[in-house]
Amino acid sequence: MSKVFIPLAWVMGVEWQECEAVAELIGVKTIVNEFVAYEQLGKLKSANQLSVRQVLIALLVYTDICVPLDFQSYKAYILNYVILVNNQQNKTHFIS
Repeated sequence: MSKVFIPLAWVMGVEWQECEAVAELIGVKTIVNEFVAYEQLGKLKSANQLSVRQVLIALLVYTDICVPLDFQSYKAYILNYVILVNNQQNKTHFIS
């Protein structure tokens, strides 16, 4: 599964030599959850297998600043959008 995320990691600015490791972390975060991925990131960082720049990029992915990569985030975004749309429709209804 992690091979699918290698191009995404590269586009995000990860150096090619470390793309596979970061892609694996993205895959774990997407399929399992971010807590397991954080644990793996800590192991990679303590073993000096990732540079500081790649650790920061991985942390951005974990916090969903760049893109929401898990299904629960998508559900939350869609639910918030529906609530906002409904609130706007109700406001425009009362105005007219």
